[in-house]
Amino acid sequence: MNDITVEIRKLRGPIVVFGGCGFLGANMFRKILSVREDCYAITHRPFIPWRLVGLDQSKILRCDVNRKDQVEQLFRDY
Repeated sequence: MNDITVEIRKLRGPIVVFGGCGFLGANMFRKILSVREDCYAITHRPFIPWRLVGLDQSKILRCDVNRKDQVEQLFRDY
């Protein structure tokens, strides 16, 4: 087991990756999701971004971070 896996396991969850459809966010989401099941990617897009195709769609959440009500709902739900 490598160091990053150990550190990911230490994190308190659930884990939410904002910007999960961008290059860095998608790669971070994939890595964390490979270690833990309580990880979610956030996107404002109404569709599954191409970088996240093939992953569990229930782990990809929609939220516009510019809308306070949506962010508050996200934290209440997850």
